[in-house]
Amino acid sequence: MNNLNKEHCIDLSDCNFLFLFGPPGSGKNRVTKLIQKLGIDLDHISIGDLLREAAEQDNERARFIRDYQKIGETVPLPIVVSELSKRITICDKRLIVLDGFPRTLEQAMYLTESGYVSLDTSRIFGIHIPKDLETCWNNIESANSKKEEDDSNFSRGSRTDDNYKTVKHRHSKHFTEAVPALNQMVRFGMPLYDTGSATDTDPLIPDIIRYFGLKRFQKNECATNS
Repeated sequence: MNNLNKEHCIDLSDCNFLFLFGPPGSGKNRVTKLIQKLGIDLDHISIGDLLREAAEQDNERARFIRDYQKIGETVPLPIVVSELSKRITICDKRLIVLDGFPRTLEQAMYLTESGYVSLDTSRIFGIHIPKDLETCWNNIESANSKKEEDDSNFSRGSRTDDNYKTVKHRHSKHFTEAVPALNQMVRFGMPLYDTGSATDTDPLIPDIIRYFGLKRFQKNECATNS
């Protein structure tokens, strides 16, 4: 694991995929907005948003997806990969930021063993906040209680389906399923950068700006050492 410090920044010069990991309320959407604000040209794909859009269609696949979403279970891998692949084909940016995938060990095994992504052109960015549910829920409540701010203020994202019951379920799934998926990707050899610990994204913003902003496309000058 590469912990961020003053000597390091994340080299995105040859990166095609940046995977965001973090529990509910950790600020993944906010981090993406920060990276965009720094002038890094990217496409952001939220798997959750992608599947919710697919579920709104009037067809058999949409009904199948809705059935899984109603009970809070992970949509089967073939459908997730199919929807993701369709979305990637229309991306016109060099860097794709993926939020919410892989979410299970099965998805991570597919990524690392199928050649879907290249080890050499992929990075993982982990947002580390305390594991307790109450911290995550408080962060989400705080985000949802505020009106959407201008992007220049690095506003938080929010979801219309956020309530304590669904957040509790997503929080549990993160630590029982997404963390093992992350560990599989690290074992595969994909570079992982971790923000270190904070109760909210706010204290991490200066470091996030520094590490994504400094020399961001100067490959030979940007260290990614362990």
